[in-house]
Amino acid sequence: MQPLFPNRRRSRRSERGLTLIELMVVVVIIAILAVIALPGLLGNTKDLAVYQAAQRVAELVQGGRSRALATGSAHAIVFSTNGAGTLGTLPGKFAVQQGVREIPAVAPAGPTRVPVSSCRTAGAFAMNVAATTPTSTVVAPMVSPVNETLVFANDERLIDYNIRVTTITGVEAGTAGVGGEMWVCYTPTGRAYIASSAGGLPASQPLLSPVMINIQRFDGATPAGLVRSVVITPGSAPRIFSR
Repeated sequence: MQPLFPNRRRSRRSERGLTLIELMVVVVIIAILAVIALPGLLGNTKDLAVYQAAQRVAELVQGGRSRALATGSAHAIVFSTNGAGTLGTLPGKFAVQQGVREIPAVAPAGPTRVPVSSCRTAGAFAMNVAATTPTSTVVAPMVSPVNETLVFANDERLIDYNIRVTTITGVEAGTAGVGGEMWVCYTPTGRAYIASSAGGLPASQPLLSPVMINIQRFDGATPAGLVRSVVITPGSAPRIFSR
């Protein structure tokens, strides 16, 4: 006589789950793969942070250039390897300053503020770059405000990943040499001038060839990962190159 359910035992065996030993083997394999992949994932995260820092620098430059075109005021942008910040010390400091002059007015009207359209106007631009956050140091009749700043040592993530500005390079022959500081000034017509200090802007030369701000992360004192270079060209928006 045939059993009523001949395949019942076989089906129960086929539905049996993993044993404890098999499950432990799977967990161990997953853990090993995670340990192998983790350093690469962390490195990719840090390299992405370097790119994002370069992107913020490029956006700051483009913002200064766009505001010069829109407001009729020349805008000066300082790039510095000065590392002083509120959270620590990390080379990389940037600020945008708008050229503005104040004209005294007869009472009851107050003083009138007018744009400074030339990058070569004496005294129009000056900042305390060594401060933890750059501030305007112009004297009357200039009242040029600092509109935007980016200080690497004020960003906990950049400090944790040790991301810094390494060099400012590519200045054309004939201009003042750039060490730890560079000033690029845009006029309302889109023309750019370059100098190694705010005091050098009145005698500055037009920007005729690209300059680069190189940004990289470090493991201790050793460079690591890709170098992200913000390239500032005379007549177009800044670009980012990786190498």
